[in-house]
Amino acid sequence: DLNLTYMWSDMVWVGGTYRLQSAGAVMAGFQRYQGLASGGFTYKIGYSYDFAATSQFRGFGSHEIILGVCFAPKIKQMTTYGNDRYLD
Repeated sequence: DLNLTYMWSDMVWVGGTYRLQSAGAVMAGFQRYQGLASGGFTYKIGYSYDFAATSQFRGFGSHEIILGVCFAPKIKQMTTYGNDRYLD
């Protein structure tokens, strides 16, 4: 497989893929980060069109809708203690 994706401004992405002697696809989408610095999520929305270029299914294609969510873990606050023995 050969794949290529380009991200512009950490928001819009376009790409394509080609499987040798089989099929190819073009795709485009949008992603955005929501949340606070201590935790949040990224969502991705996109569209892909797959087409059979060289296989026995030449002339057939399929449409795909891409939906994704990635949750970021909450970052724990670092604490310091004045006395290592008593942790006060």
